[in-house]
Amino acid sequence: MVSVAGLREKKKYKLRQSVQREAFRLFAEQGYAATTVEQIAEAAEISTTTFYRYYSSMVDVVLSGGYEPPDGADDLFAELGEATDITAALRSMVRRAMGSMAFDRDEMLARYSLIFSVPELWAAFQHRQQQGRGQAEELLARWLHAEPDSYPVRLAVAGYAAAVTETLRYWTDHHGEPDLAELLDQMIVRLAPLLRPVADDDRADAPESGDSHATGDGSTVGDGSATDDSAGGERG
Repeated sequence: MVSVAGLREKKKYKLRQSVQREAFRLFAEQGYAATTVEQIAEAAEISTTTFYRYYSSMVDVVLSGGYEPPDGADDLFAELGEATDITAALRSMVRRAMGSMAFDRDEMLARYSLIFSVPELWAAFQHRQQQGRGQAEELLARWLHAEPDSYPVRLAVAGYAAAVTETLRYWTDHHGEPDLAELLDQMIVRLAPLLRPVADDDRADAPESGDSHATGDGSTVGDGSATDDSAGGERG
């Protein structure tokens, strides 16, 4: 038997879905800029007061999405934190998350088409990405054996954030092809070097004082043991 709390959450989810559906219908018919909160509320058969109980603005409607979190999302992130192979764990997590979301492809395409084309939405999207950096840095810091504010961690987080954005943009530009889960899997594989623990990095040793090094004109300067032909050769 479903509990009262469960029924209440289900009702809230259906209401959010209704708002999402009507909002995107209006965006498609008349454009984002021409749509108002009042129009969305009327189409969803709710009051504007009820609208603002669920969403802070139309920007929030677009960015929040209408999907329930993947089942066991907390367990997935806990698993990621304890993984011995973070690349494999990420690939597994993405496959399971995408499978459990069962998102509406057309609605998601409409969502990201708006995000990438409306400056207000693009700015808000970037802001939300930035807000999520802290949790990502804490998670990767444990795996990389580094401080959350260290360069390797910040580079990995920034690299993944940019790659996810570009993957979504590519998927949107190509009308939802190929499968988004496949693109994200390719992305994780290609970015695997960013997730190599710092202790395993191949650090280039600083040149010894006598080692050869390049000069500004592209020639090299040796360690002094080589014979200078122009000085040691025959002099006319």
